[in-house]
Amino acid sequence: MPDLHNTANPEIQNPFKPDEKIRLSELMGLIDEKNEAFVAADAASEHGTDPTGDLNRLLNQLTAAFTNETDKAIFTTEAIWRYIGEQDDIEISFAPGM
Repeated sequence: MPDLHNTANPEIQNPFKPDEKIRLSELMGLIDEKNEAFVAADAASEHGTDPTGDLNRLLNQLTAAFTNETDKAIFTTEAIWRYIGEQDDIEISFAPGM
């Protein structure tokens, strides 16, 4: 069960280490760092990469790693708000095992 006493920054299941908890802000910070690396790799590449696709794959892998449905919903909501916004080319899968 997530730490509902701090709803602005709940403690949720760590998708990297499912037996541990992590603050939502810390998890999103790790994703921010990966996203910055995706964008930097694209900028440094002669032929370009797919940073949006890379972020999409990362978000889907993390979403699929959650075993706690409440934590998955909290993470997915934050990811949609934070990364997708108006972008039409990022999709997060809600289906189990995706």
